[in-house]
Amino acid sequence: TQERFGDVLERLEHEVLGGEPTIKGPRTVYIDVGNAIDLRSYQHEYKTAKKVALQKITDDLGGQISGMLDAMEQSRPKLFVD
Repeated sequence: TQERFGDVLERLEHEVLGGEPTIKGPRTVYIDVGNAIDLRSYQHEYKTAKKVALQKITDDLGGQISGMLDAMEQSRPKLFVD
């Protein structure tokens, strides 16, 4: 991705030139907040099997975050470097 390329370029600049990398241009930040998760739905399972309940919550959160990142990637404008 473009972000990955920028990260690699910054690391290379840091190693070769030393010091802190410079800002390459204007930056845009995208923020998305997911839906609230009602933890009460996990309450019974948490009381009987904490590790299983926590793993399910973690998996649900991971899936939601992954879906949000995919949606943001599809909707953001593409930037091409000449």
